[in-house]
Amino acid sequence: MAATEEEEKTALSPLSEEEYCIQIENDVTGFFRYLDQKEYIKRFHLKTGTYSYFKKMLKRLALRPPVPAGEGNDPEIMVRNLYLFFRILKPKGLNLVRSVLNNEQDTMETTMELFYNWLVLPDSCPDTGKLRPSSNIIYKYAGYFLNTTGGRAYLFRRKTSFRLLATYYSLLIVHEADKTGKNNYGIDIFPLIAPLIKEFSHYPDFHFQNEYISHLNNLKDYYQQKRFQP
Repeated sequence: MAATEEEEKTALSPLSEEEYCIQIENDVTGFFRYLDQKEYIKRFHLKTGTYSYFKKMLKRLALRPPVPAGEGNDPEIMVRNLYLFFRILKPKGLNLVRSVLNNEQDTMETTMELFYNWLVLPDSCPDTGKLRPSSNIIYKYAGYFLNTTGGRAYLFRRKTSFRLLATYYSLLIVHEADKTGKNNYGIDIFPLIAPLIKEFSHYPDFHFQNEYISHLNNLKDYYQQKRFQP
């Protein structure tokens, strides 16, 4: 049966903030329900589902965040950053994350976009699962991937598609912190933007390649104007 004009308008109308919050939360929990059905996940013999396991990992990561700057002044920071994930997640957690990344390549772009949107939900969105990290913790991990030896080394051990997307979303997070005066470590992302644009241009298999490049060009223009303002 054809939809009425009123139904079509409703379907096309933008979601309210409350509806958007609920949709993102539902999509995240739906992703973990999907993982629970996968054979490669079942081989880990998790006592609880992937959602509960992920929740525990996030809590451990939030309790021991990296220092995203200052490695040149304090070698201990570099050492801690190099072994960050191994110390916090242990081999089982690392292997679980690696298995998900390796087995979910086909949906990598949409999944990473979903988790980025979830991470940056406004504080007004209820955190029903008591799971979402604070913006400061998210900023520190984004800075870790962009600005530390350990963070960059971790990304270069992963597949190129994940490395580029993780770098892209980390740039967006630090950029937002910069705009709102919360770039507490003074991380300079401008030198990273042009090389990332070049790398994305070499990988046409990305479904949203043009969107990534367009957004990065906007970031580049923003920082160029900012640097040359009188």
